Amino acid sequence: MAKTIISGNLENFPIENILQTISQDKKEGILYLDYSDDEKVEIHFKNGDIVFVRYKGKYFENLNFIKNYLLYKKKFPKRVIEEIEEFSKSYDSTFEEILFTGNYLERDEVIILIRRFYEDLLCEILMRNYGTYRFDIGVEIKSFEHIRISTDFILMEAARRSDTKKILNTMFSNRKLVFELKNREEVILKKIKKSSDDSESDKEKDENIDVDTIIAETDGVNIYRDVILQINGFNNVDEIIKFSGWSEYRVLEILRELLEEDYLNVVGEKDIEDRTLEDEIVYSLKERTIFILYTTVFLVLFSLLTLLRLFDIKITLFNMDYNSFFLAKQLNKNVKEFYEDQFEYAFKIFYIKKLKYPKKFSDIEKENILDKKQLKVKKVWKKEKKY
Repeated sequence: MAKTIISGNLENFPIENILQTISQDKKEGILYLDYSDDEKVEIHFKNGDIVFVRYKGKYFENLNFIKNYLLYKKKFPKRVIEEIEEFSKSYDSTFEEILFTGNYLERDEVIILIRRFYEDLLCEILMRNYGTYRFDIGVEIKSFEHIRISTDFILMEAARRSDTKKILNTMFSNRKLVFELKNREEVILKKIKKSSDDSESDKEKDENIDVDTIIAETDGVNIYRDVILQINGFNNVDEIIKFSGWSEYRVLEILRELLEEDYLNVVGEKDIEDRTLEDEIVYSLKERTIFILYTTVFLVLFSLLTLLRLFDIKITLFNMDYNSFFLAKQLNKNVKEFYEDQFEYAFKIFYIKKLKYPKKFSDIEKENILDKKQLKVKKVWKKEKKY
């Protein structure tokens, strides 16, 4: 049976004190944080450790870098991300729960992503000193397999980040800056390779090493790889954060590290249109719709032009046939008139000679009245049969 053991206002009793109490007493329950009607957080504890977090509100949703990770790093279609979001709403679950149970990624990769997101989220929560709280015991606790975050670790990490965040905001106040790597091979050897397998590969530089092979063979989650690959002399700070698929704090921390170790050059500035993931989805749909529209218009116009061309060819052929028909008819008429004149001439000559009309055409032939060419008039005789 649910029971509230502590509650109050965060202004009077800071959240770090609440977490310390829960951790020291190894409590099991749910801490409810209420910032407003639109912003609420539930933190689930087992034996004083954090095992699950549920959140509500645009600010907390924007902290969830996992969607960008799936979209830009894993190249998930937007429809898959929308599908996960729809499932989470339908089953009253979180985005992370559906991702964990849906076999969208390897289990180890999902565990790391959720843990990193929880760390970012909890550190942000610890920087808030307003709202109300309530801690209940005897309630159903949700948890992920192999995800258990030490409350003491979160308290120390939040304290470290509160100082570091000020430095990062000062260093990267201009988000239009574009960086390039000074020595790509050395950076990959010292950062990606080392962070991947914790080897001593950075002691000496192998001149024949294939750094692209190192990148290709770096499996699983590797934030150094994902960030360094976006430092290409074209992406600005905001784009590096966006396309790497990690949280703003973690990416800026790596950029700071690379700058301090003199691995980066500033090559210029570049603007970027500020869009959220939802805006990206809408923008992508608009682009796709415009592309389909232009393609459809092109195909329709192409089909019409093809039909018009075929129609024009048909008209041309028809005109040729039509003209040929009348030309042939006129020629036939002229020939017929010529033959009729010749026949009339032969008919008259035969009468003068014989004082009678011929009964058949052979009678004219016997008298040799017409020559061989003129004998073609025989066709007229047979066809017209006028006489």
